[in-house]
Amino acid sequence: MVFPPASEDKGVDLGSGDVGILNYAYALEQLEAAFYTTVVANASFTSIFSSIEQETLIDIKGHEIIHRDFFYAAIPAASRIPFLEVNFSTIDFSKREEVLKFASIFEELGVKAYNGAGHLIVSPT
Repeated sequence: MVFPPASEDKGVDLGSGDVGILNYAYALEQLEAAFYTTVVANASFTSIFSSIEQETLIDIKGHEIIHRDFFYAAIPAASRIPFLEVNFSTIDFSKREEVLKFASIFEELGVKAYNGAGHLIVSPT
């Protein structure tokens, strides 16, 4: 799947109503998918994580990609935000504790976002 590049500005208009909520979720799923893709692709991945942890992180990466792709398909193209470019340059992916710290932060953010905004969706379809 090829995604269009994000615009050059620093902000993204999520829209309003249900579409705005879905775009918000889509942005979060893009962040999580990009994070876990970076984790798994990092040269230190196999040396800082046990084989069970590697399997788990690869599985989580796959789930986040599915979530991202779901929102991409569910939001009409004319209303969908662009594919976002993320910058993880401040995260040291060679340090297990740092990767796990940010994984926890991103997962908590996602849970809080869904809990905070999910009930605001008006149309079930």
